[in-house]
Amino acid sequence: MYRYVKGSEENAFIGIWWYTDSGEVIGYMCPLKDGVDTGNCTEYDPTENHLSLWKRVCNDYFEEPERSRIYSKGYRGLE
Repeated sequence: MYRYVKGSEENAFIGIWWYTDSGEVIGYMCPLKDGVDTGNCTEYDPTENHLSLWKRVCNDYFEEPERSRIYSKGYRGLE
């Protein structure tokens, strides 16, 4: 399935995100103009990725004991 979204580049964002078990979207984003153009696509950051941001996202979005449970699943533990 493909979904096309129309909009302006001035209002576009790029990010690294996850879906929680409750259907919430969590993560980090920046304006498209601040992303890194790799030639094939625009990335959020050249050094930050799902793995490197996993601990931070768990700390920023969850409280104990849920934080420990979700963190122990690993960054692929959420969709």
